[in-house]
Amino acid sequence: MDLLPRKSHVMPPTKLRLQSRQVCTGPRRLCELLVATVCSSMLGASAAYLLSTSPAPMTSRQWDRPITAPRSSQRTVSELFTLSNAELERIDPVVMNLAVARGLPEFSNLDDDRYVRELDEWAAEIKHDTERHYYRFLQKPEDFKHSEIEYKISWLASDINAVFKIDYDLKDLDGARPENLFLNGLIDRKVGTCVSMPLLYVALGWRLGYPIKLVSVPTHLFARWDDGVNRINIEATGYGGELSDEAYESEFFVSPRCKDRGALESLTPRQMLAQMILARAHCWASRGNVHEHLADALHANLLDPKHPLAMVELERAWQRRAELDEYFAHAGHDLLAAVARIDERDRANAGKPLEKLIFTDTGLMTVTVDRGP
Repeated sequence: MDLLPRKSHVMPPTKLRLQSRQVCTGPRRLCELLVATVCSSMLGASAAYLLSTSPAPMTSRQWDRPITAPRSSQRTVSELFTLSNAELERIDPVVMNLAVARGLPEFSNLDDDRYVRELDEWAAEIKHDTERHYYRFLQKPEDFKHSEIEYKISWLASDINAVFKIDYDLKDLDGARPENLFLNGLIDRKVGTCVSMPLLYVALGWRLGYPIKLVSVPTHLFARWDDGVNRINIEATGYGGELSDEAYESEFFVSPRCKDRGALESLTPRQMLAQMILARAHCWASRGNVHEHLADALHANLLDPKHPLAMVELERAWQRRAELDEYFAHAGHDLLAAVARIDERDRANAGKPLEKLIFTDTGLMTVTVDRGP
């Protein structure tokens, strides 16, 4: 797929976005990702030129959410777990994400305020650029499909990639590094994976008032503008390019049963929290910490009980626990064996009187109870 502009002059961000459709899914994408890295630096230079030479905007615009939106204090996963979707919608997504990340030893002392301030600054710059270049939409609306939403997404994606230099970590194609799974690592290192990169779109969209949601398919996450009427996919690992649901369905082998269980649906805040916890469960599993792996898999199931990955992760965690602890390996078998023996005894005694001990004011006494036929 051609990731470079087809014309020599600087192209509107939407064309850059629509031409950048490559999805980063694993080792087979390595060569394409290397090409994308070269394109990223070229895109950054183009955007810098565009921003420095563009005239003042032809009109001013009032956008959806002020950057000074009410802030959320540091939270814990236990607290977030009890909140409804409506309550979680008022929580900054980066605060949610850092609450999960802090459960890992290396991230236990994260400074939430620093990351919140940094994303506030990024959102302010995106808002400024979007307002400043609004004349481009007025002059050539066809470049943005005659859609102000496409225009907003285009500048969001353009700034994320060209101004803030966010890119895929080519050294971690399998998502093994915890810093690539959480927003603190993405903000600090400017590289991430399909777990952290779409969350950046969600967190910046929350600040700008954009209804950007997380979406999951097997082994992959992406972002989506979903206001209940307009539904536009945003491939965070592909420079914000737009792919259809059918393309994701084909690329990631989404079965009808998988779709019935939530694949390709826009996730609710509680489901998004489940995805964050599943990312941490992946870290625990890679470290052999069976107890924490099982705990996070269970919490993810309680948040999103129908999600296939949550169920699979719970099964994996239990199997691993059984491999390491003989008690858990045989507990289910032993319990079923005991139940079978009790049932057999009850069938043998069917119809016979049953003696029971009961408490009275004068002490214990034995009574005989007729079991009946």
